[in-house]
Amino acid sequence: MPPSSSWPDCQTWLHNTNELFDFIKHSANGSNPTIRSLLVAQLVEHLKGQLNFKHVAAHEEAYKLYCACVEFLDWCQSSICSGFTQGFYT
Repeated sequence: MPPSSSWPDCQTWLHNTNELFDFIKHSANGSNPTIRSLLVAQLVEHLKGQLNFKHVAAHEEAYKLYCACVEFLDWCQSSICSGFTQGFYT
């Protein structure tokens, strides 16, 4: 079901999230665990921001990006907990 109102900052959210996700994804691959944790925390804070999930669910590009971020966060959580050092690739 589409949201009842428009999402005026959709392109801004997509741009900012893409930029942040790309930077963090590439930086986290070679970082020590402390830096990786800080980068992950930054992505989590960004995703927790003022975001109407109805808008994200109705916008295919935003939904795919949000899911990719969540998948990355899951990978980070499992690699931090297990000490796994293989990089994340998308």
